[in-house]
Formats: sequence, C-alpha cells, structure tokens
Amino acid sequence: MLYFDPTPINFTTMVMLCFGVWAVSSVSKQRPDVNLPLVFYAVLLIFNRMFERGMDVRLILLGIALASLIRFEFLSKGFLKWISYIQIAVLIMILWNGLAIVFGPELALQI
Repeated sequence: MLYFDPTPINFTTMVMLCFGVWAVSSVSKQRPDVNLPLVFYAVLLIFNRMFERGMDVRLILLGIALASLIRFEFLSKGFLKWISYIQIAVLIMILWNGLAIVFGPELALQI
C-alpha cells in the first residue's frame, strides 16, 4: 500500500522528481548542447547530501559522468544515441528510487 506523508521534505522531493522528468524529456530530444541534466544531477546531489534522503549516490555520479560525456563534440551520432539511452535509463532509475523514498519501500528497486 502506498502512503504519502505530506512533509515539506517529501514535497520538495516530489518537486525534484518533476525536475527529473523535465531532464528526461530534454535528454530524449538528443540535443547535446542542453545543460539541464547536469544541473539536475548537481541539484540532486546537493539535495541528497543536505537532507540525507537515501538516494543512491552511485547512480547520481554515473548520470553526471554520462551527461558530461555527451558534451563532447567529437562523438558519432550512433554513440551519442546509445549514451543518451543509458542516461535516460539512469534518470528513470533515479526517479523510481525517489518515488520509493516518498511513497514507501514497496516501490524500491534492488540494485
């Protein structure tokens, strides 16, 4: 059973997850000049450290590495497409784990 405790931290976490959905939509357009995923990962890392929400830091750092790798201009379109797919998968895993933090452990992914 899903349970939502309407605390300010949970509400702020939901706002961060909405920002993450926006980052997924920006990555799915496959434009390498967009900085939104890097900003999302930086804000999420700071948010996770400030409030100790329990999000997986390894996923956040992997997302930062992938978002930084996309910024290289010499990548071929095929390689750029695969990195974008992996980054979308990482973003979805982060969003899913964030929903598990807000709504309860029944949604948690076991990594």
